[in-house]
Amino acid sequence: MKISALSASAIFALSSVAFAETMPGEALLLLDGDRDGLVTYEEYSNQMDTLFGGMDTNQNGRLERGEVDSFMSGDVFDGADSNRDGRISKAEYDAQVRKDFEGADRDGDGSLD
Repeated sequence: MKISALSASAIFALSSVAFAETMPGEALLLLDGDRDGLVTYEEYSNQMDTLFGGMDTNQNGRLERGEVDSFMSGDVFDGADSNRDGRISKAEYDAQVRKDFEGADRDGDGSLD
């Protein structure tokens, strides 16, 4: 499933640690690729990968503050930048995506509903 840039920014904003646990149903619908009412980690991760590619405007495989200022607060950026080099690598991004999903999966069943 492809999502619009507006939807992408809404999903990304809602996918941060602060919002993942209370993600509104509208955002979940955008992430639910097979429309079964549940968002699996695979569905979530696939959409977050799409967002990474869209935000990485210089296509260097890392997110820099200037690329994500309109999507991500400084605190969220700093939290994902685990090696504190001022950039979020794909590995750091993937680790944050996993953490966010697990934080939102309150019952531990492997899906968001």
